[in-house]
Amino acid sequence: KQQLGYIVFSGARQQEGVRSLVIIVQSASYDSKYLLEAVAAFVESVESIIVNTSEADIKGFAQSLIDKKLQKDKRLSQELNRHWEEIVPGTFRWDRMQLETAALKKVDKAAVLDFFKKYMAPTSPERRVLAMRVDGTEKGASARGPREIAIPTDLLKLRGVMNPLPPREFY
Repeated sequence: KQQLGYIVFSGARQQEGVRSLVIIVQSASYDSKYLLEAVAAFVESVESIIVNTSEADIKGFAQSLIDKKLQKDKRLSQELNRHWEEIVPGTFRWDRMQLETAALKKVDKAAVLDFFKKYMAPTSPERRVLAMRVDGTEKGASARGPREIAIPTDLLKLRGVMNPLPPREFY
């Protein structure tokens, strides 16, 4: 509901067998601290979005994903990529589409809300966050004074394990 930047993207990512939610915002209007706070506020609001979504809509979203997964490959490259996604990590789940569609048929509003509370809610002990911030020097934070490194409260528990890198000057 707010124009944060000229690049705003969210989507799922899988790397090394780990699925994650990725949110990318690039802006010339706001510094990275503000953008990080805005993204955190959005993630907090997702629970109320789920609560206010009807069961029929949740089932409709799941059915749309099923329909998309069951579409025939239109190009040979799609089939090739799908097979390589099993070969490279060594999973060899050639029936992955069938397994995922079977799981999607069981999805309901309670399951989506439980998933959010377990893995995405700011209060969840299972939640893991990696936040990267980059400020430019032309209009960014460094032009207005010294940069400040703000660690989101749910990352403070990692402070003893991993301290943030000090700001670097880039030319």
